[in-house]
Amino acid sequence: MTAEALPVYVINRAADEDRIAGFAAAADALGVGFTRIEALDGHDPDAPLFLYRDLLRDGFWGEDRIKPGALACAVGHMHAWRRMLAEGAEAALILEDDARLIADPAGLAAAAKRYEDADLVFANPRMIAWRSVGAAKSDAALIPVAKAASRMAAKGARPGADDMAAGPGADAYLVTRKGAEALLGLMDAVGLIAGIDWIMAAAAGARGLGSAESDFLDGAITGAPTISAYIAREAVTEDGGGPSAIRHRETIPLAALREGLSLNREGGAVAPLDLREDPVSDAFRGGRFYEEPALAMMARWMPRGGVFADVGAHVGNHTLFMLRHGGAGRAIPFEHNRFAIEAFRAVIDANGLTERVDDAHLGFGLAEEAGKREAKGGKRNPFVNRLKRGFDEQERVRPGDALLRESEVDMIKIDVNGEEREVLKGLRKTLKRKRPLLVVDMTRERSLKALPLIERLGYAAAERAEWNEAGARRSVVLYRPGHVPGP
Repeated sequence: MTAEALPVYVINRAADEDRIAGFAAAADALGVGFTRIEALDGHDPDAPLFLYRDLLRDGFWGEDRIKPGALACAVGHMHAWRRMLAEGAEAALILEDDARLIADPAGLAAAAKRYEDADLVFANPRMIAWRSVGAAKSDAALIPVAKAASRMAAKGARPGADDMAAGPGADAYLVTRKGAEALLGLMDAVGLIAGIDWIMAAAAGARGLGSAESDFLDGAITGAPTISAYIAREAVTEDGGGPSAIRHRETIPLAALREGLSLNREGGAVAPLDLREDPVSDAFRGGRFYEEPALAMMARWMPRGGVFADVGAHVGNHTLFMLRHGGAGRAIPFEHNRFAIEAFRAVIDANGLTERVDDAHLGFGLAEEAGKREAKGGKRNPFVNRLKRGFDEQERVRPGDALLRESEVDMIKIDVNGEEREVLKGLRKTLKRKRPLLVVDMTRERSLKALPLIERLGYAAAERAEWNEAGARRSVVLYRPGHVPGP
């Protein structure tokens, strides 16, 4: 960790434009750059809260209801932790958009650097106020959260009483790489059973404070992983964001977030194909998207309103998700199988997305050179099809460079049953000139042959989604452009 180059990540919802503008003005005055983290809007009916069902437990603050915004807030912080890990940062300052920088975070980084065990350093006004209870002149620049909590308990200072903030807040904190990994592990173990700020503070040692929240968590996270956390002497932010542009709505039952997903605008499930042994259609019938861990990763990186190219679009799983829930503005699908294309059109039409889909390339597969290829696999089940050279030439193929020459593209997803290298050969010019994000299914051994080409094209792995499915390990990797490749 270096004090001179502490990355700053700011969690912000698209609706809160005024907040991010105010933050940017304050940061610019200090000469501090930052990365905006797209936050979910818990009040948007298309927000993909369903992707985070596994965070939910039997209760939230002991009740069976939750504010959607509370889930969205927790997910925003988890996005920031994953982003800093993906970008290789040794530490980062994580902020919510209602905070205003009042000090260069380099000083905080310098102080934290002296504490090798530090996972987390709170630097927001509320935690600074907690630290001030029973403060001593001999206190170091950073003191452990547990020490501050012990002093508060000894003084009878309870959160929410005597003008003391009711909650610790997560609007400004430094987190190390080790800390981000620990926090993600904590959320896996504990789940979202309370506000994300309280979970972080309780795991950091804020126990026995005598408030209802503290009492609840003292028992709820016993035995859970702990983090090594401190409180800074001075805050790096002040409250200045003003009210959110989004009104908080009433809580909803936790069960509602666990139920099957509506896959079309009319509220029903979309299962247009009766394909045996097709996990995509099976997922649709069960009210779920297929490959949800990969979809969650893609949504974290997709530029809002950007163009999504879906190579191996199948029956529309990824295109549907990215347009309705993943932040994409338009989609360009590629699919050669006529049975899948029929189903794809039905899915897109059922969701009113026809105007946002450029379907001019449906009917084409992608390859290095134009021509025709034999479709190897079950003709009634496009899930297992892949294109190969053969005597029985049936399917039309074109280089992606030719088909995308006139198109802007921000993210390209490729899942073509092991023929990823062949597709990438035909996309070399597009990847060199337009530098989109690249998402590649690397589950199959054949797919790994694409790795040397991806590296030569100047791409590096940013994040990997891995999960078990039907007894097998799945792996989808998101690559982002690094160095510009040579000729």
